[in-house]
Amino acid sequence: MRIRLILVDRHRITREGLRTLLAAVPEIEVVAEADDGRRALELVERHRPEIVVTELALPALNGIETTRQITANWSEVRVLALSHHLERRYVTAALTAGAAGYVPKTCGFDEVLRAIRALHRGDHYISPAVTKTVLDGLLSNADVAAIGDPALTPREREVLQLLAEGSSTKEIAGALQVSPKTVETHRRQIIIKLNLHSVAELTRYAISEGISPL
Repeated sequence: MRIRLILVDRHRITREGLRTLLAAVPEIEVVAEADDGRRALELVERHRPEIVVTELALPALNGIETTRQITANWSEVRVLALSHHLERRYVTAALTAGAAGYVPKTCGFDEVLRAIRALHRGDHYISPAVTKTVLDGLLSNADVAAIGDPALTPREREVLQLLAEGSSTKEIAGALQVSPKTVETHRRQIIIKLNLHSVAELTRYAISEGISPL
């Protein structure tokens, strides 16, 4: 049985490189590619793959929120996070969102392949490089800040990312399939909760917290 897979990465060269390498593996079929989180959700709905390999720094909808929505709506789909972030907070956020595996972008293709096969067997796969980071943090009892303010709801984080990336209220309403009035309500709540009042401040916050890859 072939492993049907979707690749999600904002960089075309990364997707093409992975697709080329995976094409040489007989049991794996790349059924689609996406360059942002919202497109990824559309493709998962259409293709229902076994595995989604996604980076975390995605436009439109970041990889953490994309993972959360995939695992919430399609529990049979397993997510492998492929990221340049090795910090414990990112690993924890991805796993909490439902990712079944996490490998750094600095790893070799052989490790990506091991991770894909492990997820397909129903196992989890955490790269040894990342495991050490997580264990070091646990053993030192270090506090870990969440990705994004925990006071914000998932929908407010979506609105914040789109605001930071320059989308208008009308564009956000269209992307989220809600009314402009609802978007404005979310925007007011974000401003109140974060005590940030300009788009520039919201953008800086979204970037610093890993909500947007800008």
